Amino acid sequence: MKKQYTEYMAVIPAQSEGTKKEIYVEAIDLYGNRATSEIIVINVEKQSTKTSFISQQIFPILATVLAIVISTISLIIMFRKRKSKTAFYS
Repeated sequence: MKKQYTEYMAVIPAQSEGTKKEIYVEAIDLYGNRATSEIIVINVEKQSTKTSFISQQIFPILATVLAIVISTISLIIMFRKRKSKTAFYS
């Protein structure tokens, strides 16, 4: 455990699938007072292989909108350049 501001933090190392861990926290102050938390049971499950909603639904829409915006800006720039060239030669 390490102190982070006014709280303590600990990292539980990675465990293999199907592992069952029981953890608790125990604290002892300078005067010897002891406090122990309840036991917490952690079951390690297989990570989901589903893609998130953002990548499935929103990303293609955002990519399409971005492509349209880039195309529109490119066309505006092209027409402005062409317009300025024709005004110069007139």
